[in-house]
Order: sequence, then C-alpha cells, then structure tokens
Amino acid sequence: MGKLLVVDDDRVVRRLIRRVFEEAGYEVIETADGQGVSQLVQTERPALVLMDIHMPHLNGLTVLNEIMEADPGMAVIMISGDDDLRVAKRAIEIGACDYITKPIDLRSLQMAVRAYSPLAR
Repeated sequence: MGKLLVVDDDRVVRRLIRRVFEEAGYEVIETADGQGVSQLVQTERPALVLMDIHMPHLNGLTVLNEIMEADPGMAVIMISGDDDLRVAKRAIEIGACDYITKPIDLRSLQMAVRAYSPLAR
C-alpha cells in the first residue's frame, strides 16, 4: 500500500496509528519529534506524512514548512489536539492536505489517508 511517516510525541497515538495502518498493509515509520523529519522524508520517501502540531523542539507547522520547501508535492496530514481554525488554516496555506483533530476518529483518518496517499488509490 505504501509507506507512512507518523510524527507525534505521544507514543500511544503513534502505536494506534501504526497498528491500524500496518493491518491495512502500509509500512509505518514513526518518530516522536520534528527534528530530522525533513531528512526522513528525503531518505524514506513516504507516500504520506501524518504529523502532530505540538511537539517538543520543533513545532509541526515549522516542520511542515521545511517539508514543503524540500518537496512541495509531499502529502501531509496534520493532527492536533487543538480545534483552532486559525492553526488549521495556516497548515493548509503552508501545504497540508488535511487537518484532523484529536481525539482521532480512526475512520476519518483512514479515509483521509486513502484520499491523499498517491499509493493508496
């Protein structure tokens, strides 16, 4: 199905996403921090990135901006505990293809991954 990169400082969230998408046939790579994500995107070439907004060291919007500068076509879905329309709008302006709030509705997340992952179509 393709490779997903999951970036979230919450280990429980990463494990949940890993379990759901590995069962669906995806290869899942995960990291707990935004540092080095741009490099991971370049070396691992995921079909899609699922990334939290609030993480230690680097904010998800900052990392999103780095990803979009390096690879404007990369599909990125932002995930956040904040239901803040301004943050969602900013993420979309930078280049995210979707913004999903926590607690994560797994069905919505699966539909978004299928919709935006070029390898899932």
